[in-house]
Amino acid sequence: MAVNVLHFIETLGKGGAEILFVEYINALPEEFNNIVVYMRPPQELLPELQNVKAVYCLNYTGKKDIPGNALRLNSIIRRHQVSLLHTHLYWPTIIARLSTTFSKIPLLFHVHSLISEDAFKPNILSKYVEQLTYRSRHAAIFVSETAMKDYQRYIKTSGNTAVLHNFVRDSFFKDAGSRQPITPNKELRLVSVGNLKPQKNQLFLIKCMQQLSGQGITLDIYGEGDYRQELAAYIKQHNITHVKLRGSKENLHDLLKEYDAFVMASAYEGFCIAMAEAMALGLPCLVPDTSVWREVSGGTQQYFEPDNELSFVSGVLHLFNNPQELKRYSDAAQVYAIRYKKQEFIAQLVRLYYSPLRKDG
Repeated sequence: MAVNVLHFIETLGKGGAEILFVEYINALPEEFNNIVVYMRPPQELLPELQNVKAVYCLNYTGKKDIPGNALRLNSIIRRHQVSLLHTHLYWPTIIARLSTTFSKIPLLFHVHSLISEDAFKPNILSKYVEQLTYRSRHAAIFVSETAMKDYQRYIKTSGNTAVLHNFVRDSFFKDAGSRQPITPNKELRLVSVGNLKPQKNQLFLIKCMQQLSGQGITLDIYGEGDYRQELAAYIKQHNITHVKLRGSKENLHDLLKEYDAFVMASAYEGFCIAMAEAMALGLPCLVPDTSVWREVSGGTQQYFEPDNELSFVSGVLHLFNNPQELKRYSDAAQVYAIRYKKQEFIAQLVRLYYSPLRKDG
């Protein structure tokens, strides 16, 4: 007998969590009937949903809609005789908890980031809402050990928790063998991927690249966001010709093959899927020396001291002057990234789905 699972997220816009949301639903086995609910537009990914029985938008416009959204969600749950809820991100989780206050339906909530940074610091009340709505029967899925430890600093969990690393889309593994060979000591083509916003710290990368002018080292930054104007102004003001803002692209798995190394400088990450994708293609990585980066890469890549320009520049020059290191990091990246294949993610997720269902049954 098929299991009716309701998957709940804030939007179906083209973000990292949303892309993975659509891809894992489409890949779930036939034993699950999938009902998708999202709070509000944008909804660019809606046409890509295939493996679904029904899709609903709650038309959320603000906090005043939370009670009404909880009631509507409850109605959808009853209509489809939902056996399991799987929520993603902060507000869908809160609404789902309110909707099932008097229900025994198993609820799995998926934490994609450091909740202290994305929810609690911007609004201290969100921490108390989380504490008030969390129940021991709720199961938590974290994208990394780092995200789990961050959550548990503020919320005492029941032990009903699991770490499930994000997966890398199949296209990145298929193209892994077609990268261009590295040209020793002639040029070093660096690439960074991520939404343009202060958290991603692209301005730090640009300032570091200022110090590497005229050495055959370039940086292309892929992504869009509100931070673009400020970054573009800085590049123009300082005449930094070896750094380019390339915008958002659909075929990153094709584009990344043309580069020699991947760099990031984010202030924090829950799990950096862009790095995992780069590793799957065999790109060596230079990233901050903090727990989440070492977790995602298994300690196999090169690291720099966070927010230290000298440390980053030294790391780049080390790669530039030691092309054999690029090959070593590339091989290690591909070997470690195998654990991020989609089929392994789906197998673990199915086991997590059945665990609370067995307890409930």
